[in-house]
Amino acid sequence: MSHNSRHAIFTLLPMLLASSLGLAQDVKPQYSIKDEVRTGSNIRRDQVTGSKVAMNLPFEKLSAADRAQLNSSYEHIAEGDEPPFPLNGLQMIYEPLREANNKLYDRGQLSMFATVDAEGAVKEVKLLHSPSPEMTRFAANLLYLIRFKPAKCGGQACVMDFPVRLLFE
Repeated sequence: MSHNSRHAIFTLLPMLLASSLGLAQDVKPQYSIKDEVRTGSNIRRDQVTGSKVAMNLPFEKLSAADRAQLNSSYEHIAEGDEPPFPLNGLQMIYEPLREANNKLYDRGQLSMFATVDAEGAVKEVKLLHSPSPEMTRFAANLLYLIRFKPAKCGGQACVMDFPVRLLFE
């Protein structure tokens, strides 16, 4: 079997399986950041997983479904209110964390909250879980550097927490 034939089979196989099981339309997108290609395999593994919101888009370009998913992270967010969001998208947070983890080799959950003021600056970082003290320091320092679109409460810029949750695998 030629290389092109194998490639075509491996490309079509997941789609065929999903459609034959009736799952093709029920699957919601799940975004991840791929690991760097390493010797021994050309398959890039998911290194950071879990985001159901597109990572490479600013808030203004997110779909209605992505905005609803983002709002679901908040217990009480009123209709029409908006949470804070990194100006250049989630990738500005998750990509540097992935790169740091390539050096730290941490495994486990990182869960933090960044308090974003009405001007879009992080004023405080609260830690819930971290795989290591080094990752905690790096992630907190990173969050202080990121500029955010401020949250909106009743049409006005307001202070609101922004959750950062990811699982290093």
